[in-house]
Amino acid sequence: MRDTLIVRIYICCFLVFAFCSLKADTKADQRFRRSTHPIFQKHCTESCHNEADQKAGINLDAFDFVVQVVRRGELFQRVVEQVQNNQMPPSNKPRMTQAEKDTLLNAINSILDSALTDPNPGPSIMRRLSHREYTHTIYDLLGVRFNAQKYFPSEGSGGEGFDNQSAVLYITPLTLERYYSAADSIIRNLQHENALWDEIVPSSYSVGFLRRSINAIKNWMGSEYLHWRTPHQKAQEAILPFASKAYRRFLSQDEENQLMDFFDEIYFRDLWKEKGGFDQALATVFKRILVSPSFLYRSEVNIPSHKPYQISNFELASRLSYLLWASMPDDTLLQVAYREDLHDPRILTREAKRMMKDDKYKRFSSAFAPQWLGVEESMTNPKADPILFPELTDDLASDMKQEVINFFHHAFADEKNLLLLLNSEYSMLNDRLADFYGIEGVEGHEFRPVPVADYGRGGVMGMGAVLTATSLPGRTSPVLRGQWVLEQILGTPAPPPPPDVPELE
Repeated sequence: MRDTLIVRIYICCFLVFAFCSLKADTKADQRFRRSTHPIFQKHCTESCHNEADQKAGINLDAFDFVVQVVRRGELFQRVVEQVQNNQMPPSNKPRMTQAEKDTLLNAINSILDSALTDPNPGPSIMRRLSHREYTHTIYDLLGVRFNAQKYFPSEGSGGEGFDNQSAVLYITPLTLERYYSAADSIIRNLQHENALWDEIVPSSYSVGFLRRSINAIKNWMGSEYLHWRTPHQKAQEAILPFASKAYRRFLSQDEENQLMDFFDEIYFRDLWKEKGGFDQALATVFKRILVSPSFLYRSEVNIPSHKPYQISNFELASRLSYLLWASMPDDTLLQVAYREDLHDPRILTREAKRMMKDDKYKRFSSAFAPQWLGVEESMTNPKADPILFPELTDDLASDMKQEVINFFHHAFADEKNLLLLLNSEYSMLNDRLADFYGIEGVEGHEFRPVPVADYGRGGVMGMGAVLTATSLPGRTSPVLRGQWVLEQILGTPAPPPPPDVPELE
């Protein structure tokens, strides 16, 4: 009897699995496997791109469904290009017949074309604030300067050179611990700056003689929990607006209740008896807000739909502000998101132009230019041999990086001419950098346009930061600089070597 029951359970599980498989296996999937798998197996996976070999890191055996091809669209675009150019299969392997090539190309192109006509952006991903974004957000929210890049562990690698790429914005246990200690440090600094604290807390509260007397009587009568209206209301005036700005959206009723219940629990339990207890309770709530996922992450609501849909106005406001300012939306943008339709192209353009006139727009250049040109790390920790090049001090390296930032911002935001990045008759220098370049007549630490054409320096390829980043510690490297030009300037990285070329000894 028991064995029969087990067999029935196995049969039921098999039928459920088979039914789910059939539901997941569409006609397009079956057609894709019928038309392409035999060709892949014959010319690609049998000797190169399989689970065991994975030449160039590619396993074409793993693609069974159309959705997998769509998700790796760039990979399959390269497959199409290499098949069309007779680069795949390699020259030492049997060639595809024209019929096989046509079948493979038509199948892949059909899938990719269909995906483009009905785009599916997929679910939105929660993005942790990068260290740079955290620094700017804390300053814009509280007015407190905090260097997150020095305080937190280094960002992970693998973001294509950019620190705000979602794939590298994960949290380690150490980072999580630092968030708690950072929140404590930031709020303590805020409390020591009376002007900043008063902006966040419009009115404080202290327990008067009458209230203390009433509480003493209630305690004498056996009341275990004391609670009265005034401190709760005054705390609400500070906590809810602060949380809404920190979360970059309206609070839900549950969130409001949780924060106020948290304040009540802290304050009315013990802190009301202490001098400054009201502010201390508020500080504890503020710390909770600064370690909340709603502050640390940029999240968007995922609607259960397979078709594209508009994100909310507040979500769009956050996208715009973190793009242009690397920080939270200001009050003006939040009001526009609330009272107007930020999806309207005219309103979106108006707000973008307003934000680009703000001094905070310089943050875009400070974040983008050094990372795009690959000088962020090399100027923070120069790899030049200090014995051979003692003149490359930390101050000079900082000036080199600043030259890149200032010139990019000048070309991009002021002149609106990106060709200046390739060739210009001037650069943005101060006295120390000009002296290092051998240019006379520049005085003062302030950066300003200085003619450099006579010195063979115009555009980013003549800047010290770029030349240092594309060199070896002891000498220049034409190979590194050629690779840099291909990847960073032309956007055409060198292809990997053909599979039939042996490694150099």
